[in-house]
Parts: sequence; structure tokens; C-alpha cells
Amino acid sequence: MTRLLAQLASVRMINKTRKNYYEAAQKTRHFGIAVPPHMVEFETTLSWAEKACTHLNARINLDGFALPDGELPDDIRRMIRQNRLLSEAPMTHLEAEKYGPGFAIALGGGPGEPEIVLRGLSARTTTGEWNPNARRLTKILTVTGTKWGRATEFIYADDEAVYTVAEGARGLEVVHVDGVAMCPASLLAFQPDLDNPFGRSRISHPVMRAIDRAQRTLLRSEITAEFFSAPQRYLLGAEEDIFVDEDGKQISSWDALIGRINAISRDEEGDIPQVSYAPQVSMQPHTDMIRSDAAVYSSIVDLPVSVLGVVQDNPDSAEAMEVRWDALNKIAEQAHTTFGSGWVDLLQKGVMLRDGLDELPEELDELEAVWRPASQPTRQAAADAMVKEISAMPWVAETEEALRGFGHTQKQIDRMLAEKRRAQGGATMASLIQAASSGASDAEVA
Repeated sequence: MTRLLAQLASVRMINKTRKNYYEAAQKTRHFGIAVPPHMVEFETTLSWAEKACTHLNARINLDGFALPDGELPDDIRRMIRQNRLLSEAPMTHLEAEKYGPGFAIALGGGPGEPEIVLRGLSARTTTGEWNPNARRLTKILTVTGTKWGRATEFIYADDEAVYTVAEGARGLEVVHVDGVAMCPASLLAFQPDLDNPFGRSRISHPVMRAIDRAQRTLLRSEITAEFFSAPQRYLLGAEEDIFVDEDGKQISSWDALIGRINAISRDEEGDIPQVSYAPQVSMQPHTDMIRSDAAVYSSIVDLPVSVLGVVQDNPDSAEAMEVRWDALNKIAEQAHTTFGSGWVDLLQKGVMLRDGLDELPEELDELEAVWRPASQPTRQAAADAMVKEISAMPWVAETEEALRGFGHTQKQIDRMLAEKRRAQGGATMASLIQAASSGASDAEVA
């Protein structure tokens, strides 16, 4: 427990930094050259880090679970429905995209809760220990209460038990223990690799540096607008008395600009002071710079530049825009695999915990997660593609995959198949009644 608490504390600052970038609350980093001292605290914000996560997350949609040779048992469907797992999944995916790892855990429910609680956990409060051979978490710790930045309540689980720990009169104490067959937690890592099994954050160091650069560009733009928006006038041959008020006190530059300078008297020699104007400073260099910053950021996170608020002179066609999303779609499809294995693992552990099993039931060994297409084509495009596939392979029309290919969600598919079964049942009953009636009529004739 102490080791995992220390592990969680070691990433606290970088996770806090990433949270600030996601919420556009990070401080602007500048070099102290182009920023006047009285504008050092002025802040500019960009929501580019949020867009890097949310636009990807919109393409990672868990649609349900399926078994290759049949429908899910009703008790598993009920567990998914009671825990609103399909609604919990996007929030957990977003946590993984922000911080690298996301976590989920299966616990016994209390009063007013589902029998088995399946819930996602944030990397800001949760950490674990990964076994590369077993390819699963063997330990997990999630903080559920803090005081003055110190953990006062947390849940710790390993391959033997789940411990609920809380601060008591003598410090941290174990207040509840539940036995388990294996650690009831799952890892949902975003873009993991052999060196980083807990994944990588979308808000990476290159992303943060690119946002810093863009924010400095915006800050310089704001400073330029503040200093050079008002007309820059200068006087040649003016007397000092035009810059003082009736009491002999010097007036402010703003009052001189908008008031007294509009009426200037002749000097002692009878000459009229010359009033000239400095040329207006162009904002075009700053606009070009922010376009360059957006292009650099776009290449890092695989987002079209238009998503970042940069309007192109020649808008792309619909086909060209779809091509620009291809790289992000491939990242989403890769996440389907890694996230899917985590959700399947969690659901399997939930069943084992509910039934008190030490091993996974054989019928759930091939459980799979079902995802909506990452490319998000229009319903018409999806339907056209499926019609062509059915034309080549007519038997596909009798499968659920055909309905899914037309763009229907798993819930819609379930309702459609249920109504189809009811209609078939009604038709069968009508044919039996008609056959019985025909038989009775023949008997009367005989």
C-alpha cells in the first residue's frame, strides 16, 4: 500500500499539469522580452488540449458486448444496464486519453446499489501494479478521501482481498475486507507499449510545448492590440501648457489623446504646432504566426487545422475533410482493441465476483466488446456500403452485423430483433389457427 501511495504521489504534479492544460487553466510561459512588466499576469487561453482528447473520444464508442455463438445471458445484460456501463465507458476513455491510463474496478454493491458495482476510476486518484506475464493488474489502490493533500481513505485490492482503509484514532486502519479470487480491477491504457504498459497521454510534452508557443503568439497579439489600436499621434513645436490642467497638474496621456490635443493654440511666436500620425501597426504577422502554430499542433495530434479555429481561404471538400480524419480514425480503432480488452476483463471479473467463482466460466471466455465505426460515416454512406456487401454475399443480410453496418446501435438491433420474433410468432400462430380451421371444415364436409 505504501509503495502504491508513493507511486501515485510521484505522478501527481504531471497529472495536475495535464488537467490544467485540458481545462485551459495553465499559465502562459513567456520569455520576458516582448511582455511589458504590467502585463506579466495577463493570460491568454486555448482549448486545443481539450480538442485533442474530445475529438478522439467522440470516435471511441462502446456499443455493447457479444458472444460469437449466441446472445449475452440476461444476467450479464442486467449487470451492464444497472451499472450504465455504456455511459460510464466514454468518461473512463477520456481519463485515459488525458493521463495515459484509465482504470475500472468491480466491487460488491451496498444498499441501494447494484449487486456488483462496475465503475471507472481516474488516474489522478488511482494507480496499480501490472503483471506483464499475466497481462493484468495484480494490485490496485484508489484514493476515496483526502485531507490537506494527504490520503485519509482508500481502497486497496490484490489477488486475495479488497481492503477498505480509513483514518482512525491510531492512523490508517483497515475497516473492511472482502475476499476475492484475483484483483478485481482492469487497466484501460491509451496507446500502451512495452516500455509504457500504462499508456501515453494525448496531452504529451510536444502538445504542451506547442500550446505554450501558440499562447505566447496570442499574448503578443493582445499586447500589440492594446498598445497600437489607438491612433499614434505626435506634436512638433507644442507648448507644455497644453499638457496640464487648470490646476497646473499634468494630464494623463489618454486625456491628452481624446481631449486637449483636438484644440491646440499657437505658440509664443504665433506658429501652429504640427500634428502627425504614426502608421497603424499591422496584426497580420500575428495572424500568420497563429496559423503556423496551428499547423504544427495539427501535425502532432492528427486533427484538421479547421478544428483549431483556423479558417482556410479555400474550404476543403467533404471527401478531402474525410481524408484529414483518417489518421485520427486509425488511432481510435487501435484504442478499440486496448480499451475493449479492459472492459471485457472487467465484465468477466464482475461475473466471477457475483457468483463467487475462482475461474472464469468457459462460456464467457470468448466475450468481445462491440464498437461503433470510428470513421462515423453518414447513415446513407453506411447503408450504401452494406447494400453492396449484401449483394455480393446475400447471407450477410440474416446477421446482426448487417443491421450494425446500416448504422444501428446495439439497443436498436435488440429491439428490432425482438419485434421480428414477435411478428414471426404472431404469423406462426395465425397459420396454425388457419390450418386448424381448414381441417375442421374438411371434417364437416366429409
